[in-house]
Amino acid sequence: MGPRQITLVVLVTLLMGGCDEDKPARPGPAQTAAPQASLGSAVPSAAPSVSASPGSPTDIRSEQEFRQLLLLAPDQAPPYRGEGLVVGAGRAYLSLPKKGQPPLPGLVLIHDRWGLDDHTKRWAERLAAEGYAALAVDLYGGAVAKAPAEADELMAKVDDTAARQQLLDAFAFLAEDDRIKAPKRGAIGWCIGGRWAVDLALAAPQLDAVVTYYGHLSQQAEKLAALEAPLLAVFGNQDEVIDLKAVQRFEFGLEQAGGKRYQLVRLDGGHDFANPSRPRYAAQPAAAAWRQVRRFLRDHLSEPPG
Repeated sequence: MGPRQITLVVLVTLLMGGCDEDKPARPGPAQTAAPQASLGSAVPSAAPSVSASPGSPTDIRSEQEFRQLLLLAPDQAPPYRGEGLVVGAGRAYLSLPKKGQPPLPGLVLIHDRWGLDDHTKRWAERLAAEGYAALAVDLYGGAVAKAPAEADELMAKVDDTAARQQLLDAFAFLAEDDRIKAPKRGAIGWCIGGRWAVDLALAAPQLDAVVTYYGHLSQQAEKLAALEAPLLAVFGNQDEVIDLKAVQRFEFGLEQAGGKRYQLVRLDGGHDFANPSRPRYAAQPAAAAWRQVRRFLRDHLSEPPG
C-alpha cells in the first residue's frame, strides 16, 4: 500500500424505527469483502457527529430538517434562495452562503436520474449553508422526470461529450466567478450524477475532492488511474441497482490503479436511500452518510488556518 493510499470501508447496521435518525449510527461487526478479491481492510466504525466550524452559518440543516423540507407541498415550502443561470452552454442553479465573501470553496453538484429537481436544488442550499458555493448543473436542459420510464428516456438522451464539457465549464465557473473565486473545488453527485462526479474528477485532475452516492462507476483500473482527487463513495447494502459485487469490482479497480485516496461507506439502504422525495428513502443511513460527507468535504475543501 503506497503512502497516499487510504482505504476505509464503513459497514453500518441500523435499527430502522423508534430512534432519532440524527444520532450516530450503531456500528455493526467488522466484515471482510468477498474472498475472491482482496479489497482492503474493514473498519467497524460509525460516522461521528460533525459540529459546525467556527464562523459557519447557523442554519445548517440536520437530516430531519432536510427530510421535512423535501416533503413539504410546493405552496408550503420556503422560496429557493439560489438563482438559475447559464454556465457555458448549459443551465445551472447556484446557491451561495448567506454570509461570506470570496474566496469561497466551491462544489459542482450533479443530479440523479430524475433531473435538476427540488431534491438537488435543496442539496445546493444545504451545502451553501455549510459555507460552499454550490453550483448544480442541469444535464437535461430543464426537463424533470415524473416517472421511471421518463427518467430512463432522459438519461439515454444525454450526450457524453456535451455533458462532460458542461461539467468542465461549471468547474471553471467556480474559480472564475467574482462572487466565488474558489481556491478549492469539489464535486458531488447521486445515481447517474455520482458517475458523472467521478467522470469530472477523471477529466479535471485539479479537482480537490469528489463524493459519489450510489453511482454506476467504472471498474477499469486503466481508467481509474487518472483519478487524483480524494474520493468518498457511498453505497447501500440493499441497492438493487448497484449491488455488492459491483462495489467490490470498483474497489478492486481502484486497488489495481494504485495510490488512490478513497473511502468506501456502505450503509443499510437501497438505491436513492438519501433522497427524501423518493419511496426508498431511509432516514438513518441518510443521516450517517451526511455526517461522513460533511466531514470529508470539510477536511478536503476547507483552507488550512493561516
